[in-house]
Amino acid sequence: MRPGSSLSKLKQQHQNINMNIVKKKSSQQEIPNKEELIKQRDFQGAIILLDYDKIQNKDNYINQLWLAYAYFHKGDYL
Repeated sequence: MRPGSSLSKLKQQHQNINMNIVKKKSSQQEIPNKEELIKQRDFQGAIILLDYDKIQNKDNYINQLWLAYAYFHKGDYL
């Protein structure tokens, strides 16, 4: 390819578009909810999220049950 050809310009534009898409995806990450974490079997993440809810006074009976479930399946039940 010649340096000033339209193919090299098109290739450069394509690379720039891909970099912009990656930057947008990384900046738009959101916190998953407890159900998603448990479906993914990420019990440590679920425990952290449920403990945070407990600190924020969103403590209720259902969250305590989810917390017990996550601790049990993580192996911290002794």
